Amino acid sequence: MTRNDMLLDLGRRCLHELNLPHVKYAFAGGSVGREDADEFSDVDITICVEESATCEPKNLIYEGEFVQVDYATISPHAISDNPLNYRYLLESKPLYDPLGQFKAIQDEACHYFGSTVGQMETFGKWTKLVEQRKQWALNSIEQNTPYSATVAGGAAWTDAAFMAMFFDTGSCSTGRLIPWMEINFDFQIIKDICKWLVVSDGDVPRMVRAVERFREFLRRQYPDRANDFVLSPLQDALNAKKAQRLVRTGQLASLAWHFSGEAFWLYLETSNGLPLDQYVERLPKNLVIDLERVGFAKLDSCSIHELCRAADELMLRIRQPL
Repeated sequence: MTRNDMLLDLGRRCLHELNLPHVKYAFAGGSVGREDADEFSDVDITICVEESATCEPKNLIYEGEFVQVDYATISPHAISDNPLNYRYLLESKPLYDPLGQFKAIQDEACHYFGSTVGQMETFGKWTKLVEQRKQWALNSIEQNTPYSATVAGGAAWTDAAFMAMFFDTGSCSTGRLIPWMEINFDFQIIKDICKWLVVSDGDVPRMVRAVERFREFLRRQYPDRANDFVLSPLQDALNAKKAQRLVRTGQLASLAWHFSGEAFWLYLETSNGLPLDQYVERLPKNLVIDLERVGFAKLDSCSIHELCRAADELMLRIRQPL
């Protein structure tokens, strides 16, 4: 039995023991869904529930393995209405599907993303998203909010890269993005601007610890949320495993990019709508210094424009559906 098959079976046992109500079907995503799980992989379970159900995502350790459980409600027209949110269905494996509903929705996703109409609609909506990121970056420059401008410029090239990779390979794996960029794009352009993506083995513990300190600080700030999915200490343990994998495979730029995204996710989940620049101003000085290591930086306007141009160049590399 392969590691992938073992984790699929473990996911099914975990789902059975959770014995949750209102479950329509459940599936595994991530490396298990792509059938390339390794010793560092966890099990990402998405449970599709009735619309009336209220469920909170959770982190678990089950039979010695990390399991992350999330919930979704996928309506009949969800894929065509918002294809960007459902690309992951192409890289998922069923765990529980008594009525064949997951198979039907996955078949629909395969048909949609493989069709000319689906590809054209996906291309159009993704292009609009990248343009929105670029406009956010330019507006942030005008408003003199450099942290927001930096994040927006990063979001522009990242979304353009995901789009280019998806149309090239059919994958939307976050772990594959930077390796794809290094092969198909002059990634040095990005690294020359985003210095936090240039790391050595010795930088890794400091990056990992920076995100851990951020999460610890937020748990103290929001004690009633200390066990929430986003603030759970198990997230740090998962990140440590991902760091081990990326160090072993020499993917240090991917590691830096991952931890940058992790820090931004923590901001999004705890900002209560506060703009990033104001949010950073309220953080302790030593934490701000920590977070500079993972991309909470203030790039100048020329650098932001360069990131937007990189997004444009990536978009030009996409062979548009006819």
